[in-house]
Amino acid sequence: MADGDIDTASVTQLIRAVEERKKYAFLIGAGSSRPAPAEIPTGGELIEKWKGECYDHEAPGEEFEAWVEAKEEGMDDDNEYGFWFEQRHPTRGERRERIQELVEGATPTFGHVLLASLMDEDYVPHVLTPNFDDLLFDAFYLYLEDKPQLIDHRAVAPEFSLTHSESAIVKLHGDYLYDNLRNTAPETEGDALEDAMRDALQQTVEEYGLVVVGYSGGDNSIMDPLINADLSEYGVFWCTRDANSFSDEPKAEELLSQPNTYLVEIEGFGSLMRKFGNRIDDVEPPEPTEITERAKERADMLRGALEESKEETADEEEEEYVDKTEKWWEGRLLAGNGNYEEAIECYDEALEQDPEYTTAYISRGNAKQEIGKCEEAIADYDKALDLDPEYAEAYNNRGNAKKQLGEVEAAMADYDKALDLDPEFAEAYVGRGIAKAELGEVEAAMADYDKALDLDPEFAEAYNNRGTAKAELGEVEAAMADYDKALDFDPEYAEAYSNRGTAKAKLGEVEAAIADYDKALDLDPYHTTAYQNSAEARIQKGNYEQALQDAEEAFEVSESTADSAQSLLFRLIPQIVLGEDVSSEESEYRSLCNEEFTTMWNFEGLDTWLADTDLEAEKKDKIEELIDLLRQHKE
Repeated sequence: MADGDIDTASVTQLIRAVEERKKYAFLIGAGSSRPAPAEIPTGGELIEKWKGECYDHEAPGEEFEAWVEAKEEGMDDDNEYGFWFEQRHPTRGERRERIQELVEGATPTFGHVLLASLMDEDYVPHVLTPNFDDLLFDAFYLYLEDKPQLIDHRAVAPEFSLTHSESAIVKLHGDYLYDNLRNTAPETEGDALEDAMRDALQQTVEEYGLVVVGYSGGDNSIMDPLINADLSEYGVFWCTRDANSFSDEPKAEELLSQPNTYLVEIEGFGSLMRKFGNRIDDVEPPEPTEITERAKERADMLRGALEESKEETADEEEEEYVDKTEKWWEGRLLAGNGNYEEAIECYDEALEQDPEYTTAYISRGNAKQEIGKCEEAIADYDKALDLDPEYAEAYNNRGNAKKQLGEVEAAMADYDKALDLDPEFAEAYVGRGIAKAELGEVEAAMADYDKALDLDPEFAEAYNNRGTAKAELGEVEAAMADYDKALDFDPEYAEAYSNRGTAKAKLGEVEAAIADYDKALDLDPYHTTAYQNSAEARIQKGNYEQALQDAEEAFEVSESTADSAQSLLFRLIPQIVLGEDVSSEESEYRSLCNEEFTTMWNFEGLDTWLADTDLEAEKKDKIEELIDLLRQHKE
């Protein structure tokens, strides 16, 4: 844990303080913008990227670490980010464009929606951020009735008042839309922060409490005013994912050495916000129907703005653009809430207005794929590629659809094309890795997962799939480490819990495996494989009644012949052991096993249990016969 002089508080204590006092501002850093669907790289990730790009351009033949060490001689240790940003993009214009590329198109996370809801319900008066993205503002605009006051560090800072009736987002280092962008050492050093913003920081902690989340504390221009302020009675809650590594930032540690400051260990920004949403009754995300209605209102407002424009005339082309954008926007919101059929209707309307609306084809294809209409999804991706043959995302998504249809080699070709167009497309490496694994090329699959993780070291899906590949190669403990990593970055990843449970079962940790299956099913009540794995584990433990319940649940949510047959087998085994009549289930099972399908089930656990269990010979023979019927479908 952190230094013993630092006091700690629980998440519950933090939430209670915010709920009861309504006097806590938030300071959110890059960690809040990293999770999906935003996926904006952190400063650390960008530093490594820029180092590599500079090295490749300047000294590809030299030893990398030695070159970096020589390059950083004389560098201000407090601003490694600014140093490498300026090395890679030496002009202010280049840096501005790079930041714009990073933040454009990013989608607010559910955590941003919940923080916006906290602000909207007056629990959080304002939010300070050094981030260049507009994710929190976008969460207000897309999902809530109101929008906050947006305050740039120089543009409108003199107007800032902590007692302003509106919620406020204070951008401490400006915005790339202004000419006062700050991102390198001369721009972010402590004495360069505008007086108004320094005053806002100090006024915040002197009159309000402060909750820090997703921020490392490596920026002196922010940390020094906080350290030098007279902290209010409400104090500071500093949230961190890992209290053990907290001391890596001396400025943050210095702040938390003061009285009335607390270190709070959390699982991530999204996790913390979900806990706020769950525990404060009147902080709720909007209902899908509200979102749909609000999309129409936004479109009307946009039309109004066009009509009132004194500089341009709202001609038919502009009206059509507004109409199609409105429907695409509404579709995106609906799809984001799982209403795929309604989203498809919106995309249909957008495409009626503009049959060459490439983005709408992609979005409609994604929605169709989500509901299992993969052939129709492929047709949409085909159309998008007819319009834009260099659309890497369309190739990747078409590969996903083909893989879902079992056309694995065709999917591989699409992933290859996506990576030809975009060699840094981490999702395409994972998709191709899964395809290779299905073709039996497990080591080649691992290489693709490794590449994806080189590009995105926090890519939970890549860790999960690499873990599965390692387990298949017999490296079960190494697989466990990858599943742990996946869950570190995505604590609500049901598939990773299920896979980790399977790894634990292989290591003989059956009780721990069952706990992981239960967690997976809490997160995803339709996870067929988790039910089947849980049934098998409980059979091994002799808990046949509960195994039967799991198998029945698995059968209810099975969507393929293979899953139905596997689920029935796990129903039959405990029924036979318990002496129940299985004539009806056995008939259905035998009928399914007469069909053509492939099972990927690993029979090792069942075989071991059957060999070791103390059963009458007749029951044991019956179970063995039924297992062999399914085993015949093993690749």
